[in-house]
Amino acid sequence: KEYSPQTNAYLFKPKKQWIPYRIEGAKGEEESSVSKDSLLGKSKEVGTVTFIARTNYALMFKAMEIMGLGSLVDSDSDDLTSHMLGHGQEPDKPVSLHLKNVPKFHINGKGDMSGLKRWHKTSKEIRQLFDVFETRTTGQGIQLPEKEFPDFAQKTITWQDFNEDCKNLELNKYAHPIQIISTYGKNTITALEAFEAEVLDKKYSAEEADIILTTCHSAKGLEWDHVEVCDDFIDLASKSYKQTAPLRIGPEFLSADVCKKPRAGWQMNMQAYGDDINLLYVACTRAKKTLVVPQTITSFFADVDVIYYLVRDMMKTTKGAGKAIPAKDDLSSYTSLNNRKGKDDGRLSKGELWDLYNDLCKPLREELGVGEDDGILNS
Repeated sequence: KEYSPQTNAYLFKPKKQWIPYRIEGAKGEEESSVSKDSLLGKSKEVGTVTFIARTNYALMFKAMEIMGLGSLVDSDSDDLTSHMLGHGQEPDKPVSLHLKNVPKFHINGKGDMSGLKRWHKTSKEIRQLFDVFETRTTGQGIQLPEKEFPDFAQKTITWQDFNEDCKNLELNKYAHPIQIISTYGKNTITALEAFEAEVLDKKYSAEEADIILTTCHSAKGLEWDHVEVCDDFIDLASKSYKQTAPLRIGPEFLSADVCKKPRAGWQMNMQAYGDDINLLYVACTRAKKTLVVPQTITSFFADVDVIYYLVRDMMKTTKGAGKAIPAKDDLSSYTSLNNRKGKDDGRLSKGELWDLYNDLCKPLREELGVGEDDGILNS
């Protein structure tokens, strides 16, 4: 948040609205760590593990994975996510479900929006979407209930229509419901009933549980020793930094000699994604001992390293030749921080890459104490 408009004198906002807050690890705690390696299967070793997600759907999919429902994975599914939990059964082979050593689950949260009532609503919505999934065999579309699916009000759709509309309209909130049904296919209801029986019906307390499931909203103000963040939060590496920069600097200012002072253009508090950033912040500050971050964060750190190495090498090359860093050459192919294509479409020039390096990548690496030739994820 340090370079956001709220914390800087910026255009017509000459006063700061707040002092930026910082996230720091537990210094001096030998047991404290941040990792990219999942805690699945380690509850006996570390104790209770808390999984935190933005939506109940993502938590449901994670719980099904933890329960070991691989035998229900539908090998007939045409979705690539079907490989995630196992190889699936043979096409027409009857499904036989024998669950063993299922961990004890606790649902964190109370009330209509977070408690069991909300979870039963989530189960109901999966059943309603499964009805749409079954149109794959009939070819005849159906209508989804407007109350639960206002985006599809008064629209007759097939499963293919539903998938295409979610993709074209960027309805990302349906990504995990699609993932659940595409993974378990015709066995979705069996998987859902197993989830309800083991997770919702048994009602273990937090003290009894091996696994705690919580949404980000329910987790506010709470902390646990070991926390794993699920993958349904904002993907920092996929968002366009150039689009969110409020100020543009002309090419004449993009040399190494005059860009040494960081500018306030590059924002981690991107206005269009402010709520998403704040939810990710909440999720990543719930752990007291172990925090496991998802690929959406590790890929961002990998991009930060790439930009650091690129600009560092450019500086070494141009410094020896007495030249400034060229401003017009496009370097976006080296990083996924900007993944759009086309002419003048928001990809980063060398000069803009320098700004991002100076404002974010270099300070972040210095603050984390990363060595010059080391990567963030390896430190």
